[in-house]
Amino acid sequence: MMQLINKVIQIILTVVLLSISTACSLMDTYDEAKLIESKSIISGFVKVENGDIKSVYVRLYQKKTTQLELVSQMALNSDGSYQFDVLPGSYLTAAYVDENDNQQYEKEEPGIYLGYKEHRFDFVDISQSQNKVLPNLIITGAINSVYPGELYESLNLITRNIGKVINLDDSIFEADKVSLGLWQPLSFVEEVGGGLMLLQSYDYTKTPVIFVHGVLGSPRDFKAIISNLNLDAFQPWVLYYPSGARLDMVSDYLLNALNQLHNEYGFPEVHIVSHSMGGLMSRSFLIKQQTKSSFDISLFVSINSPLYGMDSAASGVNHSPIVIPSWRDVASDSEYIKKIHNWYLPPEIPYHLIFSYLKGEDGDGVVSLSSQLSESLQDEAIKIYGFNAQHAEVLKLPELIVRLNQIMADPMMRSIEN
Repeated sequence: MMQLINKVIQIILTVVLLSISTACSLMDTYDEAKLIESKSIISGFVKVENGDIKSVYVRLYQKKTTQLELVSQMALNSDGSYQFDVLPGSYLTAAYVDENDNQQYEKEEPGIYLGYKEHRFDFVDISQSQNKVLPNLIITGAINSVYPGELYESLNLITRNIGKVINLDDSIFEADKVSLGLWQPLSFVEEVGGGLMLLQSYDYTKTPVIFVHGVLGSPRDFKAIISNLNLDAFQPWVLYYPSGARLDMVSDYLLNALNQLHNEYGFPEVHIVSHSMGGLMSRSFLIKQQTKSSFDISLFVSINSPLYGMDSAASGVNHSPIVIPSWRDVASDSEYIKKIHNWYLPPEIPYHLIFSYLKGEDGDGVVSLSSQLSESLQDEAIKIYGFNAQHAEVLKLPELIVRLNQIMADPMMRSIEN
């Protein structure tokens, strides 16, 4: 086991050096990691008098010297809550009812901003690692006051990309962009964007299948699976995220993106198919989705996921001069790993656990069998499937693709013999 761990650490350090030399500088990687670790949370609730919260959006503005800049917008969670992950700065929250479903605030639409009733703009000053719960935003009708200074309303790429139709051959999935997402997650969000995107126009007759990649991965990893998907019954959606980010930040984004698309399309359910670290992130999403969304999860599949974490990531956290933020979550015995094991998947969500192995090795060449086959999470699975294949190559395996299509067609396995 120690030989395997040492081998993984050596590979990680080699990749670090090569990636830094070609994609980014050591200092940029270090600075972005520190910024992510200093992030804070702004949260609260929105209430609508004489109305429901189905099409309510919450906006986050940041005060920048001479202007107010819109930095984020999210669909209100089904329980009326909202949450923004933020870096140090001065912020203003606002909310509105999107009466014409264009995800843009119109002055005739009911709205509110923090401090409106007191005839002021209540900015919230955020320093490092704070968790601020703000007073309720209560929407009673349209408002007639505007910000007295310059207002800049241009959302970032990862927000604008929600629901965008894209092709897997798009250049944003190239290896250099994927690498940037690991070593400089913030630069990835600004320059590449990523996001929850569709591979075809929305069709209400088809169940969305969300494909979630792992570390140093992209939606292209699922190309063989997607090429063999039953497109009469399913529509492929892909989550493309910077794999160096903290996993709770990614699951927050996925929750918001799906809530926004649910507002727009009203789909009743989605399938989730995840690979490697994507399976860990997806469990965090499922925890939140249970109380904050009004659509169902009709299938959850994890493929070769390090469910018990990775000793190599823990060694990286303890010994590497640069700690990629996602390593802190993937590390064995991390608080994140403990959290997802202390939560039990509801029985109404069909869960299928897929693992693979290589002969003569303790796992698939990347993740050990003991981590892929977490005992407590095995108990949640309807079925467990094993394949003789390498960690990434398993996604191209014809036998896996056939089995996955059977699972998607019948998540509860009612028509397939055990």
